[in-house]
Amino acid sequence: MIADKRQRHRWTREDEILCLALYYHLPPEERNKTTNPKIQALAEVLDISPGSIKLKLQNIKSLDKSYTANGRKGLVNASRLSREIAAEFIGNRAALFQQADILKRQYGLDADYRPVARTDGAT
Repeated sequence: MIADKRQRHRWTREDEILCLALYYHLPPEERNKTTNPKIQALAEVLDISPGSIKLKLQNIKSLDKSYTANGRKGLVNASRLSREIAAEFIGNRAALFQQADILKRQYGLDADYRPVARTDGAT
């Protein structure tokens, strides 16, 4: 057995909010691309792989009524927390984006998910 196997990421409310906001921030064709700079930046601040973000976005897709209305599906194993966050914010994107902007600043990202250069002297 591999001793340094990565521990599974425990998604927090904050992580879920950032991913839901990213879902709406990205064009649909970019939600599947782990090479997307926004997906990579969020993955880096959450200390997870871009693939994990991609899978979370696919789970969110299954909760998006505008996507599933035509019989399409995302990944159907969305967590309880993902469903709660979707129920809270999908109908109120202004509140979602406001909360996500606060979190992005706390995580060192600008409004467009780009890392912000630190000005406090830290490297």
